Amino acid sequence: MNDMQTKTDKHYYNYFQRANFRLASNKCDEAIEDYNEAIKLNPHYARSYKNRGLAYYTKGEIDRAIVDYNKAIELKPDNPDAYNNRGTAYSTKGKIDCAIQDYNKAIELKPDNPDAYNNRGTAYAIKGTVDLAIADYTKAIKLKPDYPTAYLNRGVAFIMKGEADLAIKDLNKAIELKPNDAGAYYDRGRAQKIKGNLDLAIADYTKAVELKPDYVEAYNNRGDVHNSRQEYDLAIKDYSKAIELKPDAVGSHNNRGNAYRGKKEFDHAIHDFDTALNLKPDDAMVYSNRGNVYKDKGEYDQAIQDYNKAIELNPNYAIAYYNRGNTYSQKDELASAIQDYNKAIELAPNFAQVYARRGETYNKKGECDLAIKDYTIAIQLKPNFLAAYINRGAVFSRKGKYGLAIRDYTKAIEINPDFSQMYFNRGSTYVKKGEVEKAIKDYDMVIKYLPRFIEPFPEFAVSYYNRGILWLRLKNWEKAKLDLMIARNMGQDIDALFRNSFISYSSIADFEQQHNVKLPEDIAAMLTPLPT
Repeated sequence: MNDMQTKTDKHYYNYFQRANFRLASNKCDEAIEDYNEAIKLNPHYARSYKNRGLAYYTKGEIDRAIVDYNKAIELKPDNPDAYNNRGTAYSTKGKIDCAIQDYNKAIELKPDNPDAYNNRGTAYAIKGTVDLAIADYTKAIKLKPDYPTAYLNRGVAFIMKGEADLAIKDLNKAIELKPNDAGAYYDRGRAQKIKGNLDLAIADYTKAVELKPDYVEAYNNRGDVHNSRQEYDLAIKDYSKAIELKPDAVGSHNNRGNAYRGKKEFDHAIHDFDTALNLKPDDAMVYSNRGNVYKDKGEYDQAIQDYNKAIELNPNYAIAYYNRGNTYSQKDELASAIQDYNKAIELAPNFAQVYARRGETYNKKGECDLAIKDYTIAIQLKPNFLAAYINRGAVFSRKGKYGLAIRDYTKAIEINPDFSQMYFNRGSTYVKKGEVEKAIKDYDMVIKYLPRFIEPFPEFAVSYYNRGILWLRLKNWEKAKLDLMIARNMGQDIDALFRNSFISYSSIADFEQQHNVKLPEDIAAMLTPLPT
């Protein structure tokens, strides 16, 4: 009898061992068949249930996996691996609290198990308790210093906290330990993007898709970087690849729609947003983005209809209120615009752009003090907010607070030294203050950049006229005449400007009297209308 029992035990164990080899080769169905035979021959062997559970889990049959882990735990309640595996199955089903309970038990039974700490860390990360996640990943790494998955996961947790430098350090280590892990390159690309290292981000996403050519998320994210750099064709190429790999990817259609919007190919953009909505009719973000395209096309009522739908689907969607407010502003329905901006601020109090836009709307209404207040808040929230400095400077100038205006324009130039418009604005403000030499230096800078600036802003050719008038005030006749001639040759009606621009005079005599100069006859003739 004892001899027969030994042979039976050996027989079931042979099935068990062969099942393990088949599972290791990812032959899950064949492995399950062998585990079934092993269990028939010995229904009390917990490891057969545990490993069959892993085979079911690998196949994606999570509920059957949990049933097997339950049986394994019933037969052997002190098996940490069964708890760890069941925790992973619960986590996959979204039952995070159940997963954490199982990981706790696995750690209690085996405190030096790095996998259980790593897995519990992931569960904490899903719950949003990122510090607890980082603590568990750190413990896993302490127990197993060459654990690439724990480094990768801790790196992702640091990304969740916005701590890009720490994330990159961990992801570098993950890549050092496992150089062919596409996910590590992908996540390091995300961290590089947060830091603004866009070339490095693209390089990492490129490596990720080289290692894993069907990596949809990597194509998407690389497309996002290209889109942020206004490299719309490259972005569209990446989004199109993501769509080819996963035609029902709503995000890829949405993102490609945004890229087409950037290219002003509005019909293509709308087609992508329509496709995304066919795939997911309740996606508020897509409605909002399609609304942006209709706004750009000047179809304001259609845009507002899309924003309304986005808000209906997600009443707490601050960006939809912001976008609808922008559209109302463009329609000059300023009260409605302000109402939407107020709601967006209520929902997202740190959304700097909303304050800036509300400031613009107050400015349109002539409510300068409220505009300045909003621009100031926007700058406090986003200290290098170029547009907010520009617009606040303009309002200060309109109020006659030229020193404050110059301070804002100077800050804008510090943020973007190549932005010609700011030199023009500051130069014009110096003129109003009577600081002629400083104004001339700013117009010098406008003219320096004018060749690349003239196409989008031809009106800034007036800088030659403005500088010419200032040279007249300094009695530098030669430079004045040259600038006025250039302005005229560039299409500026200089005699009309002399009487109607912000540096204007009723007559030659008025100019001469104000500035105590006597204009040469040839220059006076240039600034005198021809008789009709």
